[in-house]
Amino acid sequence: MGWDTMPFPNRMASKSSHDGPAGGMVANLLQELWVPAQRSLSLCCWSRMMAYFLLLLVPAGLILPFVFAGRAVRVLARAGGPRRADSEAWLRTAGFAQAAIAVGVYAWGLLHVTGAVMSAEDGGTNSAPIQPCRTPGWEYRAEGISGYRVEYVPLRFVCEADDVGDYPTSVPDRVNPVAFLLGLGAVVCFTVAALDSGSSREQADTGM
Repeated sequence: MGWDTMPFPNRMASKSSHDGPAGGMVANLLQELWVPAQRSLSLCCWSRMMAYFLLLLVPAGLILPFVFAGRAVRVLARAGGPRRADSEAWLRTAGFAQAAIAVGVYAWGLLHVTGAVMSAEDGGTNSAPIQPCRTPGWEYRAEGISGYRVEYVPLRFVCEADDVGDYPTSVPDRVNPVAFLLGLGAVVCFTVAALDSGSSREQADTGM
């Protein structure tokens, strides 16, 4: 490895190895400070990248509920209305309706996370520690709050604290369980509808 491509601490260590004990102490100190700093920088960049996904998810979360609701109405209309709809049509309608509500609830949580990220990135006065992490008792752990990250499954805005450990804030408690249960219900409805459709086709083929 050439001198120009050698990492900064290694260059300093190589240079300081000829400077006696004092130079060696300086080199060791640089090594200890450089690696955590680089790791912290990479984690910070990754957290920012995860937060930027909000720019894609929030618009999609606001549009998809209307798309799924429209599909539910269309399925029921094609089946001849509520009185003429068979079990398959009702199952698909219920699946799209549950999917619409599930995505809507998740989008509601995304809006909370977006507000927390915007507040965390506000570099104005009184911005440290970041506002979303100021839950009850934050005064006792203010020095330990080092940053935040966004998690999407389950949806969480997580405050990173060195002394008491990471803790979630901002997202209402009911968002994740409600979105999960409704999403699971939609999957069950679509699965049963597909099985019902398959059995109906087999019966029709057998009758022919």
